[in-house]
Amino acid sequence: MRKVIKKIATVVASVTMIAAMGITAFADESFYSFVGNPNLFNEADQGNNKVGWVPTNEDYVMKAVAGQDGIYEFTSTYVLPSEDTDETKANSKQFKVLKDAEDNAWSYQAAIGMPDSVWADNQTQFNITDSSFHAGEFKVYVRPSDGYVAVVQDGKAMELSVRYHSRDEDPADFVALSRANILAVDSIEKPGEKAYPEAQVKFDDATYAEFQKTVVGLSSSAAPAPAETTAAPAETQAPTTKAPGVQSNTNAPKTGDVAPVAMLAALVAAATVAVVAKKKEA
Repeated sequence: MRKVIKKIATVVASVTMIAAMGITAFADESFYSFVGNPNLFNEADQGNNKVGWVPTNEDYVMKAVAGQDGIYEFTSTYVLPSEDTDETKANSKQFKVLKDAEDNAWSYQAAIGMPDSVWADNQTQFNITDSSFHAGEFKVYVRPSDGYVAVVQDGKAMELSVRYHSRDEDPADFVALSRANILAVDSIEKPGEKAYPEAQVKFDDATYAEFQKTVVGLSSSAAPAPAETTAAPAETQAPTTKAPGVQSNTNAPKTGDVAPVAMLAALVAAATVAVVAKKKEA
């Protein structure tokens, strides 16, 4: 009996360890969101504060690109602003990329060229400046491992300008996205000095160009045609229902969705073995 109990204890300990690892893995899963001017979300009215600059909206979560190592994408539609002024035109294409925004709002923003482990509040704000960008569908890509962000429309990577840091004490002007342009920005707090030391600007033009080339290819690649099959159709199942107003996020499971179930099943199985062993011994 003692040997059986030891085996049961070993199984339970192993399953518990696996379950704990599963919880940790899910806890480390991050979400990336695209937020910006309402015009980038098919809304002509820039004054609509329920669209665009809403970090906690789960509809803005980017999806992992299948077959790619750590690249995420978001598809949206751009419309022209309802008010045709210089200000609305300048603001209509501005955006940011956020990490875990559903839980932390603005706390973790992409810093171009920097890994997501050092993203913080008030980081890079982007502006689409390409003259060919037009009303219609576009895609946004991010590679969090190095903070690279790109916008693709009609099979072309759009030219971007950036405000490297968007804090009040940092320069407010946007500059064309290149390392040299970012380093050339003058400080507003210390006239005569540069706003960003070289060691702080990790952006690399050549690496970014390769990233753009990669995502352009991803945006234009056609989805594979479904394979033909002669297998008999599966039995029809009754449709599942969902309570009205409940939204589901299918990008990744939430923390603890799977591991506790596995743990509970293992404990029930272990208890069953113990009872059977005890009966045999009797």
